[in-house]
Amino acid sequence: MRNSLLIGACLAAALCACSKQDPAPVTEEARAPVASTASAADTAQQAPARQQRKPVTAQEIDQIRASGRSGFWSEPDAFCTDATRQQATLFWNIEGNAKGVTVVLLDKAGKERRIGQGGPVGRKTTGRWLKAGSTFLLRDKDSKAEVGKLAIAGKQC
Repeated sequence: MRNSLLIGACLAAALCACSKQDPAPVTEEARAPVASTASAADTAQQAPARQQRKPVTAQEIDQIRASGRSGFWSEPDAFCTDATRQQATLFWNIEGNAKGVTVVLLDKAGKERRIGQGGPVGRKTTGRWLKAGSTFLLRDKDSKAEVGKLAIAGKQC
């Protein structure tokens, strides 16, 4: 009797296993990412806002010209040597020397990294990554010749 029950239980288990259906194949729709239910406003609040680049306006160019300065300079022109994550605005006025310029950051190894470009009069605000001793070059956009060099000075604060 025990053997009959044992054989019956094995047969029942085997039949149940055989009757299971294969899983449905994965379709392309199933592989597609699920659309978010968050609204665009919610997403914008979650992601950090990217700083928008502002083109130099004609009024700003006039202000740079009216400053009476020429060449390549920054505001501020010096940073505390022990501070980190500082920001500056680079200005240039090289009218008559170039039609356009490229602004590059020069690293300690002498490698150049382009950070901006503009006309013969302009400005570029850096991110909060400057340190005392950061060096910038102003290059003629066409000839690539150096038309200005600026090193951010350090000061004890």
